[in-house]
Amino acid sequence: MPDPLQLPALGTPPGVVSLFPTTRSDEQAWYYVCVTLCTVVPGSLVLLRLYTKLRIVRKVDVTDGLAVSSFLFLIALLVCGGLCISEGAGVHQWNLPMHNYIGVLYWLNVVEIIYAPTIFSVKTAILLQYLRLFAPRKAVNPFMWYSARIIIIVTAIYYTISTLISIFLCSPREAIWNPLITDARCLDNEKSILITCIFNIVSDMTILILPARVVWKLQIPTRKKVGIVLLFSIGLFACIANAMIIFYVSRLGGANADVSYNTAWQGLWLFAEISFGIIVTCTLLLPKFLEAKGAKLRGIFSSLTRPFASFGSGGSFSFNMRSSKDKAGSCEATVDSVVMVGSAESETSSTNRDRDIEMYPSSEGVHDPGEYASKAADPSNGF
Repeated sequence: MPDPLQLPALGTPPGVVSLFPTTRSDEQAWYYVCVTLCTVVPGSLVLLRLYTKLRIVRKVDVTDGLAVSSFLFLIALLVCGGLCISEGAGVHQWNLPMHNYIGVLYWLNVVEIIYAPTIFSVKTAILLQYLRLFAPRKAVNPFMWYSARIIIIVTAIYYTISTLISIFLCSPREAIWNPLITDARCLDNEKSILITCIFNIVSDMTILILPARVVWKLQIPTRKKVGIVLLFSIGLFACIANAMIIFYVSRLGGANADVSYNTAWQGLWLFAEISFGIIVTCTLLLPKFLEAKGAKLRGIFSSLTRPFASFGSGGSFSFNMRSSKDKAGSCEATVDSVVMVGSAESETSSTNRDRDIEMYPSSEGVHDPGEYASKAADPSNGF
């Protein structure tokens, strides 16, 4: 009798040419693209956040720890994803030996266990920043003060339950990743994942909408309001990622589901969702970095492009940088009329600017529209 561990994990569909046995496919290349993007982009922004808090604001808080831990969790997920790929994730299940398929399911369960604390850290970091910016005290903004705390509590409860379900999905536990155990008692894992995705979309949209009303009431130019809202709206991509996860999870039902292939794509969108969350967490501090270092960055950019300025006189290439100073001494640099949101409002040196940057995360931020109006009149203060 043949060893079941050496047989295909699924019967070959009619009309399909089997490549059994193999653990490699062309689609696995997307994992390496995903790893590169999900490491470089969020990692760079986490480093930028730490630089801003340590060298400019000169004050760190629990949100910085959550941002760093979220990124480290993401790295752990990417490593587990790589181990899952090495076992044959992304390969059609009828081409995959059963022993490799068991390895895919094992590492997939590890990913599910790590996922809940990771996404909880990301969402908590964003909500705590909302509280620091818009509701440092209950009297400043009661709605934000209560709403953010309620969302944190609800997500903590839900993700704790989700983690426990991932750990104790089957009895015996080995049946989670070993389909050869036929007498196990298991919960419906696909249904659990679908519920989690729906919960994520609802909570992401709630977190996205939560600060919109506060931002729109600020007494600042509409252009800046739109820019701030756009920063928050990066979270929409996390909702799109969850929708894609739902799509691939919906293909996992049934006895002939191609689990090893579809879980690979499900994992890639999961990594993207967490990456977008980390990006939102870090870009909330991006205007503060640009406020302090914008003039220096423009100087560096100008020096790098100066050798090409002569091309403009020939008519073949033109690059114009215009700077104008108003009565407050502000400097606005535009490249073909594109304005950078969150750029420096003043041409004050970075050294002087660093001493005036304590608006974040102190309670003197943009919490009250009337309070902000008086600050906006002072050119030494920026959003």
